Amino acid sequence: MGYENARPPFRAEHVGSLPRPERLLKARQDHAAGKISEQDFKHMEVDCIREIVALQERVGIGAVTDGEYPKTSWREFLFEKCDGFDSEPTVPDFKFRLYDGTLFDYPGEPRVIGHVRRREPLTAEDFSVLKGLTRRQRRPICPHPRLLMSTVTGCSMAPSIRIERSFLPI
Repeated sequence: MGYENARPPFRAEHVGSLPRPERLLKARQDHAAGKISEQDFKHMEVDCIREIVALQERVGIGAVTDGEYPKTSWREFLFEKCDGFDSEPTVPDFKFRLYDGTLFDYPGEPRVIGHVRRREPLTAEDFSVLKGLTRRQRRPICPHPRLLMSTVTGCSMAPSIRIERSFLPI
């Protein structure tokens, strides 16, 4: 079996989050604690996105993303932008073990308590910012609702369950 791309340049892409800079993590904490304004936080966020976009362009990533920097995490944005979830997270019955053996409690997630419907677009604002930072092909990042729901409810959705088009991003 031959390899078509045995020599550089190699095709490269990524899926999901990129490591967030410490200054962005601190700004997110400071914003949540009321120490910095929404405007100052968004300015810091866009600066960090600009840098990660430039890095992707520099290394030849074909479809550029915002690294999921605007999201609290890969799925928490769902709870932040949708109705139908309990405000109190579940208590997990397990701990995560890090590579060094340290155990930590997973924070849990809200339970579904009603019809899940989005209050606002899930990725439209993030994509608009990204669109203004690069001329390359852009890729919004939003896990499929079926994946999101299986992580929230702890079980897979039956194939017969239809995802309402109004729930889908953008």
